[in-house]
Amino acid sequence: MNKILEAALEYQEKGYPIIPLNPYAKKPFFVIEEFQKRKTTKIEIEKWWKEFPTAMIGIMTGKISDLFVLDLDPDHDPEQISEFIPDSIITPTSTTPRKGHHLYFKCPEDEKVTIKAGLMKGVDYRCNGGYIVAPPSRNGYGKEYAWLEGLSLFEVELQQLPTSIYNYIINSLYIYKGKTPPHQSASERIKGINLFVKGKRNEDLWHVAYSLFKGKMYEEEVLQHLEIYGKACDPPWGSIIEDEPLETIITSVLKYLNRKERNLTAEIRDWVSASFGTFSASKLYQDASIASSEEKHYARTILSRMVGKEIMRVGKQDGTFRRIDKEIKFMDFLNVDPTNTVNLILPLNIHKKTVFFPKSVILLAGVTGFGKTTFALNFIKSNWDKYNPIYYFNAEMSPEALNKKLLYFRDTTISEWYSKMKVISEWDYYDIGDKVFPNSINVIDYLEPEGDKPYEIHGVIVGIMNNLKSGIALITVQKKPGATFGTGGIYSVKAASLALTLEWGNVVIYKNRFREEDLNPSLDSMDFEITGGSKIEARGDWYSSRAGKVKTDKYRSFTKED
Repeated sequence: MNKILEAALEYQEKGYPIIPLNPYAKKPFFVIEEFQKRKTTKIEIEKWWKEFPTAMIGIMTGKISDLFVLDLDPDHDPEQISEFIPDSIITPTSTTPRKGHHLYFKCPEDEKVTIKAGLMKGVDYRCNGGYIVAPPSRNGYGKEYAWLEGLSLFEVELQQLPTSIYNYIINSLYIYKGKTPPHQSASERIKGINLFVKGKRNEDLWHVAYSLFKGKMYEEEVLQHLEIYGKACDPPWGSIIEDEPLETIITSVLKYLNRKERNLTAEIRDWVSASFGTFSASKLYQDASIASSEEKHYARTILSRMVGKEIMRVGKQDGTFRRIDKEIKFMDFLNVDPTNTVNLILPLNIHKKTVFFPKSVILLAGVTGFGKTTFALNFIKSNWDKYNPIYYFNAEMSPEALNKKLLYFRDTTISEWYSKMKVISEWDYYDIGDKVFPNSINVIDYLEPEGDKPYEIHGVIVGIMNNLKSGIALITVQKKPGATFGTGGIYSVKAASLALTLEWGNVVIYKNRFREEDLNPSLDSMDFEITGGSKIEARGDWYSSRAGKVKTDKYRSFTKED
């Protein structure tokens, strides 16, 4: 069955009058006046969708469906609308193809409330005599109307239209007609805006209780006042079998106030402003201790209203977002000194083929057991006289194993290593960026992505680079034999100024951001040997890794691929 027809029939079963709408014009295919007074049948709906198979679902609004729908366009002012519609209201809410929102409420009793465009900037409404496009309709361009997660007409109850927005609408009707509200007594004005009448008594009593609690009144006194107001309602509160005890209203208000005291909207905005990259709603719930289903509904509503203004949805998966960051910082590349370099020494004189500036990242991808750590330790030893101490982030060696490794450097002592190299062993993949020393030489041996998304290593390396000031970082990663890149693939080298790949007895300069410093940049590969467990010595000169050179000696016996 047609997915849209299926949904249309579900709405019809729930009691909503359905009409088919042109997907390009959002207009009915025929005159709909009679459906403002009677509900459509299943037979009619099936007939219409047979005739108009691409039609969108229209639901009649107003008394016929007990629906009032507030239409918020993307350009509406969130702060202005929040004065009338608090974020805490959990009512059915859908998104539109233009990234706007439809908020569904119960229809007010006043028949003067019909339809209006431009109630405020970017705010329209549909009530008596109108209709609204309902999910999962698609317009003629394939864009979908969709319910926010957990906020469909089938999942949450319709809320009463808040008194504040209702009063604003009533006042706007006078203004629209070029009139001013008539002079009335206080009681006549209350009656004129339908306070404490059937259909609105619950909401009005709720607001009375809310105001009294905000005025620091005790719960027992609030109940006494509600009893007085309840007797003055039309009809009196308690005269209808559906009327709940007034204590229920008090409980609801106290829950709301407790939530307001948390100021969850501010908490969520603060959390989002501090987020990095993409984030999920579930991560927000965890960090902000949002546990109850009610608060999760509340949080989803807040997030949905932030979309397009403070956050953006990511991909097709619901509940994944990224922060919109419009802050722009311009780089001052005029008032700097291009000779402000970091004079490093690398094994095999690789440093002579490039230049290093503050915040540089050197990436070394090597096969397990083929010399990454020996390369890193030689780098430390060659530079510690100028940059002291050097910080070594050790991932896989115990104190005993590192001590043994350093004994192979027979021209130094362990005490000398201890005074010039500080070893950090307690760190992990995600917090390493927080722990690097901004103005020093940092050696990270080695960086291993966690989870099933190794490409995220780019974000971690960028985090390391961003926390550097005058310092640099040498990072080692694992590489499979014969592979071009290390763990994380191309993403591992994106932020590096120099990227090296290491196999047994051979090193290749894969990326050199300042290859202009190299007299022979095409000569990017060199053979070497490690002797005595510590010395890295060249075996010949630099040559081109793209020349297809074949090495068949005791060190390497595989073909070097382009």
